[in-house]
Amino acid sequence: MQNMRMSQYICVTNQRDGLVPTDCLQWEEVSGYDEHMNTIRTYQVCNVFDANQNNWVRTKYIRRRGAQRIHVEMKFSVRDCSSIPRVPGSCKETFNLYYYESETDTATKVFPPWMENPWIKVDTIAADESFSQVDLGGRVMKINTEVRSFGPVSRNGFYLAFQDYGGCMSLIAVRVFYRKCPRTIRNGAIFQETLSGAESTSLVAARGVCVPNAEEVDVPIKLYCNGDGEWMVPIGRCMCKAGHEAVENGTVCGGKGLQPLKHVHVGIVAMYNRQPHSQSPCKLALSQHVSLSIVSYPNPSAPLLQPASPVIQLALQQELLSRPTAASVPTATTAFRQAPR
Repeated sequence: MQNMRMSQYICVTNQRDGLVPTDCLQWEEVSGYDEHMNTIRTYQVCNVFDANQNNWVRTKYIRRRGAQRIHVEMKFSVRDCSSIPRVPGSCKETFNLYYYESETDTATKVFPPWMENPWIKVDTIAADESFSQVDLGGRVMKINTEVRSFGPVSRNGFYLAFQDYGGCMSLIAVRVFYRKCPRTIRNGAIFQETLSGAESTSLVAARGVCVPNAEEVDVPIKLYCNGDGEWMVPIGRCMCKAGHEAVENGTVCGGKGLQPLKHVHVGIVAMYNRQPHSQSPCKLALSQHVSLSIVSYPNPSAPLLQPASPVIQLALQQELLSRPTAASVPTATTAFRQAPR
C-alpha cells in the first residue's frame, strides 16, 4: 500500500496525570547510519532510567483500498539493556504494535485514547539483534525487520500505533501493504486480479471466464487465491471450440492450421493492366480489372511478395472500362506502385 515516513507520526508521553500530548519530547527525530553506512532518519526513544514509561507514536490515516487483511513491515533497532551501565530492571527490548479502524480521518492528539481498547493490539515485537555501546559509539545500528498482519478490517481506513514502555529503540521505517493474486490465464480461462482473504489461511474463490473461442466443460471453472497472494486449487477447465486448438501454452484458442501472429506487417500488392489506347492518364492507372491482395507477413523486414504463413487475401474486383486480356495484367513488385504511363 505505502511506506510511512517518520515525519508522519505524532506522539504522546506519560506524565503524572496520565497520557498528555506533547511535542514529542520523548520521541525525537535523529540521524544515524544503517549496517551499510547509509545515512538514515529515525524516530528514537530511550528513557530506560525512568520507570513506568508509556510512549506512543502513530501514523496518519491509511486507506484500506478494499483489502481485508493488512500487512506491516517494520524496520527498527533496539539497544541491548545489558550494555547500559546501571540500568534498572524495568528496561525493555520490545515494543507493542496496535491498530485502530475508522471510517474517516478523525484522530487527534487525544482521540482515540492512548490505550488498549479502543486500540487493538497486534503483537509484541522483539528484536533478533540488539546493538551495544560499541555500536552506538560509531552511530551504527543493527537493523531488524519484522512483518506482522491483522484482519479482518472492514472500515474505510485505519491507524497504526507503536507503544514504547521502557526500551531504548529506533523506529526506522514502516511499510504497509496487502496481498493480491494477479490477473492470470489458467486451464483456458481468464481470472481477474483478486484480493486475498481476511485470514492468513483464507482461500478466496475467483470465477474464470473462458478465453475467446473456448467453452466451459466439466464443472464451473474456479481458482482460489490464498493468503500469500498465490493462485491454487484449480477446478474445471475451458476447451477450444470445434475448428480451434490451444496455442501459446493454452492461453489462446486459434484456428487449426493457422499460426497466430504477434507482429504482423501488412502490405498491399496492386495488380493492374494497362490500356494502351486510352487517352486519359487516369484510365491508365485505373485499369479495367483491379485486384488488391492484403498479405500478412510474420516478419516485417521480409520481401513484400515473399510467401507467408498464413496468407490472407482479399480480392476486390471492379469493372471500370472493359474486360482485359490475360496477357495485359502484369503484377506490381512493390506496394502502391503507380501504373506506368
